[in-house]
Amino acid sequence: MEVLFLESFKERKGRLILLVRNIVDTPERLSSQEEALFGNMIRGFTPMEILRLEKEFEDAGLHPSIIHIFCDVHLGLLKEFSSTGIDDYSSEHPFYTLSKDHKDLIKTLKASLKNDSLPDSNEAGELSEKLNTAFARKEAHMKLEEELLFFPIMKHNSLPGPIILIREHDKMRHSMKLIRDMTRPPSRAETINKHNSELSTILGMVISHQYKESTILFKIAAEVLDQDEWWAVQEEVSKLSP
Repeated sequence: MEVLFLESFKERKGRLILLVRNIVDTPERLSSQEEALFGNMIRGFTPMEILRLEKEFEDAGLHPSIIHIFCDVHLGLLKEFSSTGIDDYSSEHPFYTLSKDHKDLIKTLKASLKNDSLPDSNEAGELSEKLNTAFARKEAHMKLEEELLFFPIMKHNSLPGPIILIREHDKMRHSMKLIRDMTRPPSRAETINKHNSELSTILGMVISHQYKESTILFKIAAEVLDQDEWWAVQEEVSKLSP
C-alpha cells in the first residue's frame, strides 16, 4: 500500500473516487478492508489537497456531502494531519481565541446535558442564558471565519470555500436557532431537559468542526493569507475577545 503515497494527486484522487462510487450507498457499513483502504488514501492527502478534493468530487458528479460523510467516519485520520491545538498558539494569536471558543462552547453544551432534572426555572434560565451567550459568540466567529478566512482561501486558490466547513456552519446555525426556540420562557426548565437530543447533535457537530478547523482551515489560512489579510483577522478577532 505504500505506493499510494508516491502517486500523484490525480492518481490518488481517481482511486478514491472509484472506492467512493463502490460504497457510497452504505458508508455506515464499511468493511474492515474498505476502512483500511479508505483510511490509507485519506491519510495521503494534505489539508490543501482535501480542499481541492471537495471541488474534484463535485466535478466528478459526486455530492459534496460524500467527502463530509467520509471525513466524519474517519475523523481520527484528520487529527493526524497536525498536532496543532490551543496550547500551541500564544494567547495573542487569533487562532487561540477561535480554538478557545470552541472549547468553551463544548464545555457549556456538556454542562447543559448533565442537567437531566433542573430544580427550578431560575437555574434553567441561567443555563439557557449561558447557552445563548455561547451561541452568539460562536455565530460571530463563524461570520468572521467566512469573511476573513474562507474568502481569501477562495481568492488565492481559485477554489470554492471549504465545503465541509461551510455546510457545518449552516447546520450549526440551524441547530442553535432550534435550541434557542426550545428554551424560551416560560417553559425553560421543561424544554431544556426535553431536547437533550438536539444538544447532543450540536455538541457532536462542534467537536467534529473543531478538529476540521484546526487541521484544515487554520493550516491552509496560515499558508495562503498575506500580511494585510492577517492584520484584518487579528483586528476583528481582538474586537470579539472578552
